This record gives sequence, C-alpha cells and structure tokens, in this order.
Amino acid sequence: MNEEWLSAHIDGELSAPEAAELEAALATDPDLAVVYADLARVRSVLRAGAVEPPAGSIERIVALVERSDEEIGRAHV
Repeated sequence: MNEEWLSAHIDGELSAPEAAELEAALATDPDLAVVYADLARVRSVLRAGAVEPPAGSIERIVALVERSDEEIGRAHV
C-alpha cells in the first residue's frame, strides 16, 4: 500500500476490491493506519478552507521582520 492508494481511498476513487484490500491492510498494520488517519485529517483541513493563524502570530512575524530589517541596516552602516 502506498500513499496513492491512501489518497484514492479517502477520495472514494478505489474500486470495491481495492478498497477492501486497503481496509484489510489498515486493520492489520497499525503504522499504516496512523499514516492514513494523518492524511485524512490533513485532507479534511484543506477541504475546509483556509486555516486561521494563531492569535497574534501575524503581528509577531511583522515585528521580527522589522527587527531584522533594522539589524541589516545597522550592519551596512
């Protein structure tokens, strides 16, 4: 089983026999099941639309960029 099969299953694109084969593998391979669950969560978030950044993160990034610009300006003086 590869990531293509996992994605195809999440999207409902596997044939019935392929889906059954993947589901059997997921039932017996805990590592594969974790990868599948992670991929399904990521796909769900992406389908839901934009993810809001944590509160204040944009302001912190802007402040860091401004400080970096100031430090670069001082270094060239």
